Amino acid sequence: MVSRGWLYGLMVLLAQTCNPYYSANDSRNQGLSREDIGIIEIPDEAMMLDEDIEIAPPREVEPPPPPPMPEAVVPEKETVFKIVEDMPRFPGCENQGLSRQDAETCAQEELTKFVYGNLKYPAIARENGVEGRVILQWVVNPDGSIRDINVLRDPGAGCGAEATRIIKMMPKWIPGKQRGRPVPVQYTFPVQFKLEKK
Repeated sequence: MVSRGWLYGLMVLLAQTCNPYYSANDSRNQGLSREDIGIIEIPDEAMMLDEDIEIAPPREVEPPPPPPMPEAVVPEKETVFKIVEDMPRFPGCENQGLSRQDAETCAQEELTKFVYGNLKYPAIARENGVEGRVILQWVVNPDGSIRDINVLRDPGAGCGAEATRIIKMMPKWIPGKQRGRPVPVQYTFPVQFKLEKK
């Protein structure tokens, strides 16, 4: 809290000090009396005002907001094809000089040999006489690897899990191509579980 009279006196003093007309160091004022210079006398009553002036504390300046972050680039959703010009093939027939149709037939035979050559009938399914067809679906990536294995149909008793295990064991495929470019292709394959008759 600062007295208004005191503040008024300070302002007058600063005005006289800063103005060269009132400056005591000014050569024009040498040898002049207070009356000649025209110094304003401040009465004592002005310094004794009852009202007080409240000086507000310095205001904190808020820092500017940070610049907006650039929008993240959302990658385009990958298109998984179901039918392409060159369907993906199980490896094993590519160096035999076959036509496209014959190569696809040969690859299908190699896939069937691989699946049934590694198939182990689940014990619980054998004990309970469970038979049926597991229908599997997966995606062959542009590099020939397998992903997104799904069981579309499962007779149960561990048959679906066994078929999935075999698909995960497969080597890389010859990828499918669309317009000469490797693309991801969805592939569906049935695995038959049938008990041998005694």
